Amino acid sequence: MQYCERKNEAEYWLKSYLKKIGSTGLIHSINIGKMGRLILCNVRNLNICKVDHEDYFNDSTFYINLAEKLFSIRCNRIPCNKKPWIWECMF
Repeated sequence: MQYCERKNEAEYWLKSYLKKIGSTGLIHSINIGKMGRLILCNVRNLNICKVDHEDYFNDSTFYINLAEKLFSIRCNRIPCNKKPWIWECMF
């Protein structure tokens, strides 16, 4: 699968997921990781983090593995971004 196709597939899935959970989050950027295995999607205003960050601006990153149909979500703020990824099934 070409990088552009993978990026489009990830964006489509992410928009569907955000709609499904009723999020007002906006996709800020989509980047393909090394070797094209992971797709990193930065989302603004996702509001999933329960930790009170004093400089919190509601950004989170989705890590999407299309080959294995898995995803993980993590807040971009310290110390949350130091936690291990928890993978979930996309479907």
